[in-house]
Amino acid sequence: MLSLAAVALAAAGLAAGWTGTWSPCGFSMIDTLGPNGHPGGRRRTVAACAAFAAGAPVGGAVTFGGLAALGALAQSQPGGDVAIGLAVAIAVAAAALGVRIAPQLRRQVPESWRRVLPLPLAAFLYGILLGLGFTTYVLSFALPALAAVSLVVADVGLGLVLGVAFGVGRALPIVALAPVADRGIGARALDAMAARPGLLRGARLVDAVALLAVAAALAGGTASAAVQRVAQPAGLPSADGGTLAWSVPGGDGVLLPAGGDPGPVGGRLPAVGGGRLAYVAFDGTPTVVERASAATVTVPAAAGADALAVSARWLAWRLPSPDRIVVLDLADPAARPRPVVSVAPPGTLSRPALDGDRLAWSSATRRGSRIVALDLATPGARSVVLRRGRAGAVVGAPSLHAGALAWIRVTGRSQDLRVARATPGAGGRVLLRLRGQAGRDGGRAPGRTGQGRRPVDRHGPIPPAAHRLLDTALDDRAAYVSRMPLAGGEPSLLRVDR
Repeated sequence: MLSLAAVALAAAGLAAGWTGTWSPCGFSMIDTLGPNGHPGGRRRTVAACAAFAAGAPVGGAVTFGGLAALGALAQSQPGGDVAIGLAVAIAVAAAALGVRIAPQLRRQVPESWRRVLPLPLAAFLYGILLGLGFTTYVLSFALPALAAVSLVVADVGLGLVLGVAFGVGRALPIVALAPVADRGIGARALDAMAARPGLLRGARLVDAVALLAVAAALAGGTASAAVQRVAQPAGLPSADGGTLAWSVPGGDGVLLPAGGDPGPVGGRLPAVGGGRLAYVAFDGTPTVVERASAATVTVPAAAGADALAVSARWLAWRLPSPDRIVVLDLADPAARPRPVVSVAPPGTLSRPALDGDRLAWSSATRRGSRIVALDLATPGARSVVLRRGRAGAVVGAPSLHAGALAWIRVTGRSQDLRVARATPGAGGRVLLRLRGQAGRDGGRAPGRTGQGRRPVDRHGPIPPAAHRLLDTALDDRAAYVSRMPLAGGEPSLLRVDR
């Protein structure tokens, strides 16, 4: 299910691409692909239009997905915020002042392609070229604005959605008008587009409205109304199909079924997944319960576990001193626990996370932090690094659900709850942001010069956060995170809409 931000970006991309038809390359494409542009007749026109429609989304995905990936890379480097701010300023200035878009080809599209290449192949390449956006002239201020949005949001998934929508918007008017360009209806449509400036002004107005919708969607994604406190005291959340479980410090775990009331688990450290419930009984023995049938299996080999994760097939647990993660195949009665990873002190491992056959965890050592995933169902599979802590950042507390990853990223300036696809990369969409735990002093003492102050301190002192983000859980509609007061007190569990 697409998020509100993705829907708004897709609509803005369609509008910006559609407005691009009012340009020399848009009109020339209609003439080139139409029946008057070649001797192949209407059948050749249909094939060329199909090829053009396939190429334009490819170009859009390359541009906007690439910008999002570049933004994620920039934000992970020192001074990344400065680079992003400069990029936004340039894009806004270009949109406001109407400066010439660069780079762009001197001739809007290479005309020779249609003479030396089969027309469908040339049309496919023309589609890629127009879908790229910045290689041809587009009479829409929304193009540089959306490019800046992709760079700042730094979410490759959203960038690809935007890029494909932009390419579709560029292709639709052309493939609709080209087959009828030699008929009266097509000629009248082209004449109206060329001779009535009001149509272009109307298209630009739609672009403006779409950009406002994007701004509202992105702002609404971080609004405080999207954050709800579920329980207190509560920590170590776990979610599965609308069912939520959490730990109460020093007490029994709690299970909240979908549409039901919370109740005690009968043990500590509960985890849910794949229709199962796992917890550590008060005698220290981990127990797995099939929630539908209430069938119970104890796992004495996991005694001493201080964190659990469960799915339909697997049970995973963490053992301390030194930290190590062990898994057991619940589908095989003869299976024995097998270790997956361990770290020597002072290194630490997060609690494990499971999504079907996929296991994830984070490690923090002297060499840095990272989030790692492993396919348990594939013998000999190698672990894959999903996220790395770079430029003074620490990543940890991962959770998995339906191919998505939630995690916490901590720097000296902020604590972020982020979500993205569970694939290697950087960035991610920020669902919740708190100030850094230590705060910052602004780079100078009162009454002293600001000479030599670093760019990150340009806004002055930053007070420390009141809370620390600890652990995460994820389901279809929301992410969950536990929050601990730094001044002392009980942890609380927050629900944040995705």
